[in-house]
Amino acid sequence: MTAPADRAAVVFRVGARVLAASAAEVAAVARRPALTRAPHAPPALAGVGALNGRATPVIELARLIGEGEGGGAELLVLEGETAAAVAVDRVEGVRERDRVSADWLDLRRTVAGMFRDGARAGRREAAAGPSQPAARAELSFVEFSLGRQRFALPIAETRAVIRAPAELTEVPGADPVIVGLAPHDSGALPVVELAALLGLPAPGRGAEARLVVVEIGGAPVGLRVERVLGVLRVETAAVTPAPAVLNRGRGEARIAAIARTASGLTAILSSGRLFDAETTRRLEASAAPAQACAAPAASGESEPVLVFRVGGERYGLPAAAVEATARASTRLSPAPNAPPFLAGVTAHRGRPTPVIDLRARFGCGRADAGAIVFVQAGDGAVGWLVDAVERLARVGRDALERAPPLAGDAGALFARVAAMELDGRPLLVVDTDEALAQARRDSRAADAARPRKPRP
Repeated sequence: MTAPADRAAVVFRVGARVLAASAAEVAAVARRPALTRAPHAPPALAGVGALNGRATPVIELARLIGEGEGGGAELLVLEGETAAAVAVDRVEGVRERDRVSADWLDLRRTVAGMFRDGARAGRREAAAGPSQPAARAELSFVEFSLGRQRFALPIAETRAVIRAPAELTEVPGADPVIVGLAPHDSGALPVVELAALLGLPAPGRGAEARLVVVEIGGAPVGLRVERVLGVLRVETAAVTPAPAVLNRGRGEARIAAIARTASGLTAILSSGRLFDAETTRRLEASAAPAQACAAPAASGESEPVLVFRVGGERYGLPAAAVEATARASTRLSPAPNAPPFLAGVTAHRGRPTPVIDLRARFGCGRADAGAIVFVQAGDGAVGWLVDAVERLARVGRDALERAPPLAGDAGALFARVAAMELDGRPLLVVDTDEALAQARRDSRAADAARPRKPRP
């Protein structure tokens, strides 16, 4: 007969020690999941994992009590409002307290130093929602290329950007505009060659090909493009209606507007003007069987999140805070007496803009960076040097929750987290305001610590 929780103990091993804790402290025993590393977190924090659909910090108990580096494969999931789990080498079982001779451990008290006092001490209430940049008269688009031309679709009309598969499943008898089906969200996604809709030659099928997912006739459709250039933000005054002569070609799609940018002109498309009414009806009918196999859509509204990679980990960034993205080949000018994490200065929209090496900030070391993400910072912008910008994803607001209140800078750096977003790993969403504030603070500290030359 199992003893009541208040009279039972969970016995487990950590290194060479056999320890015990009150069973009332333990909600469950679980296997160690895939973890997302949280930069600037205490050393004993292994990362954040998804347990029962909840983003949960996983703490190496061995490190915390001085019994080695950790790496335990089993987790004790702790009771309480603040999600937490401790990694141990092996759970021996549950026994009556009176029959346990192991060393006792108060688990909650032991891990208390890993969290900040209070649920979100010192944080703005706004942290629960998306970062709110200062209001600016700007429009946001997903920009991509076909051949040597630039096109864009409004972010509000873009459901996701995903990698184009090398092979598509052909659909006999489907509408000619559909070139095949691609797997997407546990279902099948009709794929349309956007170049053909625009009357352009079919692009190459390189590794950078992407599917821009939009909604046509109430069903998702993937538009195959040659390469996604990133998020484009332009002032409203720089976007003008397209001249009628541009829509007299042989392509079915219609250009809605033209945006003037520092790189030249970008043709703005609209998902509602890609097909004529008859094609839209046929496309909706073709997409219906695929939709019948798809998983139900998440309830509630969604938010666009830019997913980027740093040091083998994926993180998120609210798309509303992104001004633009660029390849890392953009020329950087060195800044004298700069801290190690400042990669240099570049010209962005005609203004000198600092570029922060996010790999150095996250403690990942220096590797071959692939992209610069320009985020809003007051009246200007700051560039973040990252390994790669992977895609623009729409995350349901009901799937986003407050990030765990970790101690140290990590607790403030990540405002929210989406559990089970990518490969079973939680997607930590960066608070851009806090990331810039931490960089400025560390820059001032580095400047204050720099030796000063005596005046003659």
